[in-house]
Amino acid sequence: MHHKIQDAHDAYERRSREPTAEWHPILAAEERALCVWVMVAQYGREYGTVRLIRRGDEVGYRAEDAAGQLVGYYRTLKAGCMAVHRQHLRDGTPGSYTAYWHDDLESRS
Repeated sequence: MHHKIQDAHDAYERRSREPTAEWHPILAAEERALCVWVMVAQYGREYGTVRLIRRGDEVGYRAEDAAGQLVGYYRTLKAGCMAVHRQHLRDGTPGSYTAYWHDDLESRS
């Protein structure tokens, strides 16, 4: 199969016009046990867990922070991962943006 050079140019134009996918916290989730995803920060620090739960015929996800405290219950893995990630950023736990910002301010004083 041979393509014309114009096909390549057209594909490049389409790609540059269409928005690209953004990073999502689900990409930080590692399934270390069956139906249990551990949220892992960039340097390997675990900052939460999302686990599949069943109640009768219903299926959902329980999201917890690194201390095992409940963040919430969600219908999708994606939503559970987002909730754990947002909680991690709000807490300013070690390795989060808030903690680095706070440590940096204290070291300058």
